[in-house]
Amino acid sequence: MDRSNFDPNLNPTLIAINMDDTTKSVGIQADPDTGRLLVDAVATVTQLTHDNLNLNANLQIGNADVSKTNPVFVSAEKASSASTSTGVTVGLASTTIIASNASRKAVIIVNDSDETIYLKYGSGATSNSGIRLNASGGTVSEEMYTGIITGICASGSKIVTVTEI
Repeated sequence: MDRSNFDPNLNPTLIAINMDDTTKSVGIQADPDTGRLLVDAVATVTQLTHDNLNLNANLQIGNADVSKTNPVFVSAEKASSASTSTGVTVGLASTTIIASNASRKAVIIVNDSDETIYLKYGSGATSNSGIRLNASGGTVSEEMYTGIITGICASGSKIVTVTEI
């Protein structure tokens, strides 16, 4: 195993499993420069009854096998102490709730009206389609999507509050 990128000073998460005097341990950490998941694995197996022993270690994240040719990328935790809040009037035609912002870490949209509002991640919101924000507090919180979000309502002139972080 190539251990040249594994930095012991990054305090990896250590997983240890003890089974019948067999110890397996796996250290996992994210490389802060590349976002790659680095795995340091040690396996000690005692086998007294068989001449040949094959040891295979498989790492899966969800349903995906992880290997040298199929690495897992992770991103650093998003952190911010800055936010902006505003009220947006939603019309009976598609209305921009929030513009695209590649630096956005999160957005929270709350329906502050007495009417259902429909949102679309993208341009051209339509009634009865997309994300439904129920009246009087329906909320959506988004931490991945940084594009434009549009909205529409049946009568127009309804307010949503928007907080962007």
